[in-house]
Amino acid sequence: MVVMRISDTSDSIQILPNSNNLAELTKLVYNCIFNHGGYNILFLLGWNNSTYRCIQDKIVQLRNTETETIRVIRSTQDDLPISLEYFCEDQSKQNVLYTQVSFTFNTLRLIVEKYYYVSLRFKPYKSSLAIVYNSHSENLQKQLDDFFTQQCMNHNESSKCIHHSESSISVLDIDQFRDFVGDILLIDDPER
Repeated sequence: MVVMRISDTSDSIQILPNSNNLAELTKLVYNCIFNHGGYNILFLLGWNNSTYRCIQDKIVQLRNTETETIRVIRSTQDDLPISLEYFCEDQSKQNVLYTQVSFTFNTLRLIVEKYYYVSLRFKPYKSSLAIVYNSHSENLQKQLDDFFTQQCMNHNESSKCIHHSESSISVLDIDQFRDFVGDILLIDDPER
């Protein structure tokens, strides 16, 4: 099996052909952001910053400037992409893309809490949080499992137990994300 590397200045991440490449990941993210109705959060975890920048640049390039608005938020320290907010008012879509190279407990907690707040605020609309991790990054799946386990162990009566299997929070590897996006496209166009 041939293994390619996508490199940037800080790290090198293995990308297996036809399973986790930049073009496919970009297409999946694009289809998720542009076709998922309601209010949704997509959190990519474990790819490098150059990958995130390419994805965000492509999404900005492909938007319909007449009906869709995109706001990209970058880090003030190093101009790296942090999030991308997509709005399409005529179709009641508001989707947010967050990106992070490595797992940070507090960042994930803030994103999950924001999701719960927003899902209550936009109750008439369907909402979801999809956390997509790079399965080639070491220990990410275990860290995510530990995060959700710890959140449930530490919750009290006044705080919601964050458990992804009992809510509209999905923790997905790239293969599961492919299926997730396929389901979105089927809902959007049942004749596919």
